[in-house]
Amino acid sequence: MSAASRRRRLVLALIVVSAWPLQAPAARWIAEFDYADAAARDRLVAAFGHPEVDPLRRRVTAEADDATLARLVADGFAPRIDAVASARLQALERDGGALRAIPGFACYRTVDDTHARLQQLAAAHPALATVVPIGPSWRRTQDPASGHLLEVLRLTQSGTDGAFADKPALFVLGGIHGREYVTAETALRFGEWLAERYGRDADATTLLDHYQVHLLVQANPDGRAIAETGVLWRKNADDASGACTAQPPTGSYHAGVDLNRNYPFNWNAGGSSADPCAQTFRGTAAASEPETQAVMTYIAGVQAGAGQPYAGGLYADRRADDRVTPAPDTTTGVVLDLHSNGRLVLWPWGDTATAPPNGAALERFGRRIGWHNGYMPIVSNGIGATSGTTPDTAYGALGVAAFTIELGGLDFFQDCAAFEDDTWPKNLAGLRYIARNLAAPYRLPAGPDVAEVRIEPNLIVAGETATIRARADDGGYAAYGPAPTVFAIAAAGAGIGTLPWQATSALPMTADDGAFDQTAEAVSRVVAADTLGPGRHAVHVQARNAAGADGPPASAFVEVAAAGAVATVAGTISDRTTGLPLAAQVRIVESDGDVRAMPAGADGQYRLHVHPGAVTLEARRFGYLPERIENFTLGAGAARVRDLALSPQCNAFADDAEGGDPGWTAQPASGGWGIETIATGEHVWNDSPGGRYPSSADLRLTSPALDLSGYAAVTLAFDERCATEETYDTGVVEVSTDAAHVVWSEVYRCSGRSAWRRVTLDLPQLAGQADVRLRLRTRSDPSGEFDGWSIDDLTLGLPDAVCRAGVDPLFDDGFDP
Repeated sequence: MSAASRRRRLVLALIVVSAWPLQAPAARWIAEFDYADAAARDRLVAAFGHPEVDPLRRRVTAEADDATLARLVADGFAPRIDAVASARLQALERDGGALRAIPGFACYRTVDDTHARLQQLAAAHPALATVVPIGPSWRRTQDPASGHLLEVLRLTQSGTDGAFADKPALFVLGGIHGREYVTAETALRFGEWLAERYGRDADATTLLDHYQVHLLVQANPDGRAIAETGVLWRKNADDASGACTAQPPTGSYHAGVDLNRNYPFNWNAGGSSADPCAQTFRGTAAASEPETQAVMTYIAGVQAGAGQPYAGGLYADRRADDRVTPAPDTTTGVVLDLHSNGRLVLWPWGDTATAPPNGAALERFGRRIGWHNGYMPIVSNGIGATSGTTPDTAYGALGVAAFTIELGGLDFFQDCAAFEDDTWPKNLAGLRYIARNLAAPYRLPAGPDVAEVRIEPNLIVAGETATIRARADDGGYAAYGPAPTVFAIAAAGAGIGTLPWQATSALPMTADDGAFDQTAEAVSRVVAADTLGPGRHAVHVQARNAAGADGPPASAFVEVAAAGAVATVAGTISDRTTGLPLAAQVRIVESDGDVRAMPAGADGQYRLHVHPGAVTLEARRFGYLPERIENFTLGAGAARVRDLALSPQCNAFADDAEGGDPGWTAQPASGGWGIETIATGEHVWNDSPGGRYPSSADLRLTSPALDLSGYAAVTLAFDERCATEETYDTGVVEVSTDAAHVVWSEVYRCSGRSAWRRVTLDLPQLAGQADVRLRLRTRSDPSGEFDGWSIDDLTLGLPDAVCRAGVDPLFDDGFDP
């Protein structure tokens, strides 16, 4: 079992006890509480301020001291202690010291680290990045030599400001609660991704050419600086009340104002506290805190008088400050507030169950975001009352689409391993989707998403053509609650150099299966170099559904070069054992990391242009060992022939779902595992083809008997999309070697990953076994139904390195010197 799998099992092992160990020296615990109704939920939320709420299971998870636990027991609740998470919490409080000294937390950059990194990004990317001081922290207002300045990293391509006026804006707040380490790190990494991938990743380039991104990485720098000393500090550092003097301060008892209860729209309307020592102390007045004032001035500007529109901020004021007037659906931009650790996507309102006037559009957008990051989408009030929050104010006062993302991981307090493996990749996907909708966030999420945009080949010369390919899918909604109406794809188009709504016309694309009649379609369009003209072009693909809704575009690059300025590599891919040609995927990686790729057809032939320099050639096909030739040099105008022969892998079992069922047994025989056709026309195994797996499911897919008696080592590899409910529903790989196959051992577990990825497992326990069974198993709890676990390109056999050792060395490359 991998280290990641062991971590998952450790974290998911909730130790339930009938009473908490009051005799232990530590005073704080991670506890779970079940609630029967909204009133009980709200009492728990009020007791903790910012717990993790699971509305499906009617469960609250929170940090609690002995006194709070005793009080809630008296109120009729029955807490269950998570001993593993409690030990981690106690270690955090006990170790104290610098944040970097806490084991497993060194990846989270401090306030000072953040300031330095923002300056570095601005210096390294002067045309893209600017650091904007927007105001002082509370401590800085008391002493100019103390505290911090709040700094926004503004990212956009300044060279396109003239061509694209009034660029739609994304404003992201991280670290509004000091102890929520992951939020600031996520915001900072998103800024790094945008700046460093500009010019290389087409989506990152499009976002900064056509939009603007503003990242307030540390929205509460004073509170974060305190948290870095080992105190689980939530609020800012405002201690003007003179209360909260007991020492030491704790996560639930300390001075300061909860900045996410201090914003002006509907301030003090519930879900906050008047107690200066409470976690949700709202302050003495709306926007009383300098941190709140700085953000409001930056995003909204100022009001000429009470009730007057805001003016002069990042966003125009697009709606009246009431509960009934919708923002126009042409409103641009998004405000995003990052928190942890609830694994939720939230939208207004926080203080009432009544939907906001743009509620349907916000919910639709939230469910799309949840599909990308795997989190539960729910209206903010659905997890307990709040008021005076950033999203409620951004939407309520300005009409801007606004969300809270409750980041989540594998533990209540995420160490770096959980963040790197789970939280960051999921939320990069979510942030990218959000940013692609900035031009019309109330309209674009109603349309199909576009993914896997690629151009084959993406470097061509005069007289040649390239094929634009993409996948359009109207069904990308988080699987929480009733399924929304999903429509067939009706059309798709490609804009060259301009976004679809900026162009007079887009190039129409066709459905690869011949008709637009499915909710997901593979689409394509051939484009000629002579039509494009010289240079590199951004191609933006957008799809429309049968309801007439256009979705957000996604992008890829194509370049037209002079024939004498590039080199050409061509050849044939073949099976080394038979000499017959093979269809395969061929790609060449240039020295700067750019990739040129195309499929070799049934005749095995490929032809690619590359820029001069050292390149690496790779060829891959399912069931074969990949071949690569590294760092061979090509000059401008050079033409080389390179034939590659691929050797079969040493597999005892292989299944890519393209040739039908090779002998699997599904249990139950119907209503469970089966082969599903995806938008690209390819086939995969899925636990619930065409739908969602049910609650309380136990769906199994068992391989035929496999003889590994001649295998000295064994590796299992497969592609997966594990779109289950995170933590609670799992996909499990099990193996059995006993004669009756009644004993099964778990070797892998997944949960809550909506993106495809490759998994490789070394299974030495199977080496030399003559009767092996492999089982894929989806298990769900009684709450919720989800898209499920998909498996493709599965192989079981010798590790590639061991297999390759038995293959003759690759023949000489034959290039001219």
